Amino acid sequence: MNSHNSLEHQGHRLLQVGIALLLFTSFEGFAIPHLNSPRIALSVHTLSTFQAILLLALGLLWNKLKLNVLAARVAFWTLLYSAFSILAAYVIAAISGVGNETIMLMGELPHGLHHGSESQETLIKVLAYTSVIGIASFAIILWGLRSKVASLSIQLWFDLRYPSSDFEKKDSAKCEHDRLNHRHFCLSLDVPLVCFRY
Repeated sequence: MNSHNSLEHQGHRLLQVGIALLLFTSFEGFAIPHLNSPRIALSVHTLSTFQAILLLALGLLWNKLKLNVLAARVAFWTLLYSAFSILAAYVIAAISGVGNETIMLMGELPHGLHHGSESQETLIKVLAYTSVIGIASFAIILWGLRSKVASLSIQLWFDLRYPSSDFEKKDSAKCEHDRLNHRHFCLSLDVPLVCFRY
């Protein structure tokens, strides 16, 4: 699977997950008063709505990213892990009514959280704190959204810095033919046409 097909597939999956989260948040809203911590259940409702909107927005722009297959895969899976791990931490806390060691503020509010067993607190803590991996996904997404001008200038700088790689001068007809075949980047200045192979 090439990079473009991979990005298109991942973007479609993000849209599906976003819609699934909207369904989840709709049904979870009915359960809020019946859970052990209604305050945290309301937080789950808000958090899952935010995540659904975020994933829908990212799904729409995903195929515009300029990323190779590996970078796209890392961004995709770290994004999903981050979203679901923090949501899982809050869902467990809402259902069980424990987790004030990690979600401290809610323990101070009415219908907040209590201190649970060591295993419950550890599970919530691990899920909540490992969601920070989403920062890596956002950094990769930001890199993938770099402008064509920026990536062009980086490529030009590299090619001019290391001219021995594949630097060559071609006549304009040949260069235009190669450009259409996606084998060369061509730049026309006040000097003869210069082509960079990439």
